[in-house]
Amino acid sequence: MTTDVIPILHVADAAVAATWYRRLGFVVEFEHRFGPGFPAYVGIRREGAQIHLSEHEGDARPDTLVYVWVDDVAELAALLGVTVEAAPWAREIDVVDPDGNRLRIGTSTTVRDTDGQLGAGTVEMLVAGTGDLSLVAGARGGTPLVGVATRERGVAPGVPPGDADGVTVFS
Repeated sequence: MTTDVIPILHVADAAVAATWYRRLGFVVEFEHRFGPGFPAYVGIRREGAQIHLSEHEGDARPDTLVYVWVDDVAELAALLGVTVEAAPWAREIDVVDPDGNRLRIGTSTTVRDTDGQLGAGTVEMLVAGTGDLSLVAGARGGTPLVGVATRERGVAPGVPPGDADGVTVFS
């Protein structure tokens, strides 16, 4: 069974948004309208990552944050003229699309085995949230972890529950 999670971002003009996302390496997969003059719903993809862009009222909240993992964040940072920041789990950039949707794009700094799997004892952090508060999820040694972190303090890969300053981790 395959499961994909696809974020839907609200946009005022899907064509303008798709052009902006093209700079990040996304390509348009489809566009759907219920009829002439109706709002557009557009699917974009970059390798295995998908995002849907919707002009429909109520499909998504403004100021949404999406985390995108890439192989080389420095390449995108140079293209966009932004600075790469170091976090304990990744090297990251923050960018905002024309509609105020935020993308945090990172290259993982966690150790991976030669088969691409996380090394023993490491935690892959998936971060989502708004403002200064983020939901953090991952696993250590096959044990799932979920926690809450602040942007300023962050969370370090492999931190045992209760050992992170400013982070509450539930295992």
